[in-house]
Amino acid sequence: MRKDLPCCSPVTKITGTTKTLSLRLLMVMYLLAGTFIISSGQLAGTAPVNPPFGGFAIDGNVVRATGDGDWTGTGAQAPNTYVLNPTTGAPLIVMAYRLFDRYNDQDLDDIFDGGNKLFQNPNTWGWRSQKPPAKDDMNNAAALLTMAPSDGHIWLIIAGDRMSTNGTSYLDFELYKNTITKTGGPLTGGFNSTGPNGGRTIGDISITLQYTAGGSFAAVSFLKWTNTSETTFDYVDTIPPTGSAYAAANGGNIPIPYGAFGLNTYQPLQFIEGAIDITRMLGAISDPADCARLPFKSLFIKTKSSAERTADLKDFIEPIQINACFDRTKPVFTSCPAGSNLGCNPVGLPLPAGAVATDNCGVVTVSSSEGAVVENGCQRTQVRTYLAEDGCGNTETCTQTFTWTVDVTPPTISITGGNLNPGCNPEGAINFGSASGSDNCAGAVTLTSTAGSITTSGCTRTQTMTWNAIDGCLQSSSTTRTATWTVDTQGPVITITGGNLNPGCNPGTVNFGSASANDNCSGASAVTSTAGTITTTGCSRTQTMTWNASDACNNSSSTSRTATWTVDTQGPVITITGGNLNPGCNPTSINFGSASANDNCSGASAVTSTAGTITTTGCTRTQTMTWNASDACNNSSSTSRTATWTVDVDGPVITITGGNLNPGCNPASINFGSASANDNCAGAVPVTSTAGTITTTGCSRTQTMTWNASDACNNSSSTSRTATWTVDTQGPVITITGGNLNPGCNPASINFGSASANDNCAGAVPVTSTAGTITTTGCSRTQTMTWNASDACNNSSSTSRTATWTVDVDGPVITITGGNLNPGCNPESINFGSASANDNCAGAVPVTSTAGTITTTGCSRTQTMTWNASDACNNSSSTSRTATWTVDTQGPVITITGGNLNPGCNPASINFGSASANDNCAGAVPVTSTAGTITTTGCTRTQTMTWNASDACNNSSSTSRTATWTVDTDGPVITITGGNLNPGCNPASINFGSASANDNCAGAVPVTSTAGTITTTGCSRTQTMTWNASDACNNSSSTSRTATWTVDTQGPVITITGGNLNPGCNPESINFGSASANDNCAGAVPVT
Repeated sequence: MRKDLPCCSPVTKITGTTKTLSLRLLMVMYLLAGTFIISSGQLAGTAPVNPPFGGFAIDGNVVRATGDGDWTGTGAQAPNTYVLNPTTGAPLIVMAYRLFDRYNDQDLDDIFDGGNKLFQNPNTWGWRSQKPPAKDDMNNAAALLTMAPSDGHIWLIIAGDRMSTNGTSYLDFELYKNTITKTGGPLTGGFNSTGPNGGRTIGDISITLQYTAGGSFAAVSFLKWTNTSETTFDYVDTIPPTGSAYAAANGGNIPIPYGAFGLNTYQPLQFIEGAIDITRMLGAISDPADCARLPFKSLFIKTKSSAERTADLKDFIEPIQINACFDRTKPVFTSCPAGSNLGCNPVGLPLPAGAVATDNCGVVTVSSSEGAVVENGCQRTQVRTYLAEDGCGNTETCTQTFTWTVDVTPPTISITGGNLNPGCNPEGAINFGSASGSDNCAGAVTLTSTAGSITTSGCTRTQTMTWNAIDGCLQSSSTTRTATWTVDTQGPVITITGGNLNPGCNPGTVNFGSASANDNCSGASAVTSTAGTITTTGCSRTQTMTWNASDACNNSSSTSRTATWTVDTQGPVITITGGNLNPGCNPTSINFGSASANDNCSGASAVTSTAGTITTTGCTRTQTMTWNASDACNNSSSTSRTATWTVDVDGPVITITGGNLNPGCNPASINFGSASANDNCAGAVPVTSTAGTITTTGCSRTQTMTWNASDACNNSSSTSRTATWTVDTQGPVITITGGNLNPGCNPASINFGSASANDNCAGAVPVTSTAGTITTTGCSRTQTMTWNASDACNNSSSTSRTATWTVDVDGPVITITGGNLNPGCNPESINFGSASANDNCAGAVPVTSTAGTITTTGCSRTQTMTWNASDACNNSSSTSRTATWTVDTQGPVITITGGNLNPGCNPASINFGSASANDNCAGAVPVTSTAGTITTTGCTRTQTMTWNASDACNNSSSTSRTATWTVDTDGPVITITGGNLNPGCNPASINFGSASANDNCAGAVPVTSTAGTITTTGCSRTQTMTWNASDACNNSSSTSRTATWTVDTQGPVITITGGNLNPGCNPESINFGSASANDNCAGAVPVT
């Protein structure tokens, strides 16, 4: 049972290759410095690592005993030469682990259930509280992952102990690529292993330190988990390279400063330790030294019954999660976004963006979190922290600060001074007082005022002044004041009722009526009256009665009535003014003038009129108007007037004579004819004319002439004429299409093409053609064809075409000079002579030559050369010459039959085949052979066999064959680069990296990959990719990688509890309740 935790370091992204390994080494015992040591491989040795300084001595000691480093040391030794605290045993460096287990404890120690075996699926194992057999009972175990500076190799240093040294014991260190954890409790339980391949992951390893033969020898075994078929997996053994492992047990008593089994001393053969070069075991690590890592996440230390895969499991220390990453450099932020002021009452912070970080070892994940909101009055501040984390858990932060204002309280407005009841008719504006504003957040307040409309109710006026205030966060408030006053500038209205102010002629008395007064504001008012003196004006008599009244605002009014009456016995005098008794033509009505009557007493009197009948004479009309008037005393008068006018609504009749409206082509001027006009009332009247704009449509022209006439009554008439003519001064355009003006040699006829003509006015017109005389110049002939066309206006056009051709029916004459047609034996080349050609038309023409096929009869050769020439008219000529000679320059032909020049891998001997030679002239000849030296290039072997032969003419031949084969017994080394085995959440695809394989012989070889089934554990997904490679000699290798990611597309569920959303009046604060969030994958998450 594990009772404490080692020093730990962040989980890292794993990249690298895995190479199948096994180790079963018997240890050689020897005595060193008085201590009995059992060592492995190349005897006890020092792992060339740092830390600890000086390497790690595998010599069977816990405390540093030589100049090399060890598990712990003494106060006199430099601390960098050991890795565990001498007093407590606690790790002093990262990737050093010290674990301990209860011993000899029947109640609190834990062991495996019976029947649990190493090769089984760890998820089927069980455990229970019970002590194990003494030789299988552990108390201390330690492990260290460190590196060799010389070559960057990663070493695993391991150690453990046992309670009893009686018999052989086996201490197993099992490394898992995925996690394994202990489950259940307190007395029984099991294990949860997340490996996808039978509870493990391909590439998991088991390293066993064994006390062989009861402890007389120390041994190390190395197992690797691999696939034994497509669906089954098991541990297998492999042998490590020489010098890649050391092991030793204590041969005598040694100190254990931090204690073991209740003592500070180990008895002989009670302690064992080992060192393994993991890089050499697993293959090259792809990353450089400072970024190197191993693909393991869990370490499970246990004891078992043997070194075999079928061993029964005994005691164990609870599995721990380890960090196999050597990167200790923090990421660096290359961009940290600046904060900002978010203004007033923002809904929330802007989404995280703009933070960019890089890492010396590659992948960086940037996340963010928000700190608590800091309040200072209305001001709020919150800091967002960006966290950059690399694949090894190294982190760096940068911050972004946001500020804002929370202000939901409107400003307060205060009004002072003013007079809201200014009485009657106040002068100037109303004094509503002065306003000031203040805000709870102490910022600037903008104050505006708006005067409302004045409301009138009778004489009462009211007006409201509204003040509005707005603070920096746009919170607003308003308040009002209303003033009331009276507007009264009018005196009372005096009303007179009854009475008779026009009593007619000679009345006995005058009745002025009765008076009352009403004020627009105060209502009824008192009235006083005063009668004036009677005034005489001619026949008229007048007298005025005056009434007075005043209101409460001292506004006074006065009114009066005057009575008028007449003394009259004479009729009125009628006067006619204005009018038009000669209104001219077609008047709408007759204005006889206006009549007024004046009475000697009453002045103006009413006048009535009577219109007489209208009299007609031709276009002339007459009518008489009579007026009558009488005064108030019934005295009457009469007068009349007569008007004369003309009625004429017809315009004159216009007549056009003569003219020519179709003058043909290109007229100098247009004659529209002459016009006269006659009116029904006035007779002959003048005529005017207006020429319209000339309109062009193609070659056609049109123009309209308009004549107008009007009479004395402005009745008018109009008529027009339109002339049409043609303007055309261009001949037709002749177009020639088709034809062949260069018909070449000896044409049967000449095709000059076809002609058409188009006139700009008439369109298509006929075309005539005339062929000229044929002209001869040597072999050349020419002839011209002329075409003519004319339009309806006699405009004409002409065009022509000339054809040129050749007459030639004779081929060129070829002449051959020089040459040698019998060159003897083996001539370097054949000189057939030189050729030239002359044509009767073209003169010298080119000559081409064609060499015939060489005819062979034995060693005799013949060949014919043919010359050809042709002129421009394809008249051709041909001549030839034949040469004869002998050829014998070839050595015999050597023929190799049989043999195998590519015998593949590791052949016992090489069969080059058998040789014979045949001469082209002499027939069969002898052959000799010589074997060359075997050449080695890497794994490739080559050897050349050479054969020689010569004929009777001393022509010799040589040929050779080279055999190539391979010596290769090693499989390819597979290297995985790149990839992302921890792609985070919801990756679109998994990048396992790219694999390449290099063979010690063939170099790069193809790699095939097989993706394993995706395993689901909650939101977690795992999948293993396995790569395989084989070389041309069928040596094969395999390695794998496991990716782990999360599938989570659901946001957390937020739950609000408590709170009071209806807090009533004036709450000091609002309790909205408390919020918690639970995610379907991560469980509880923070809520902001």
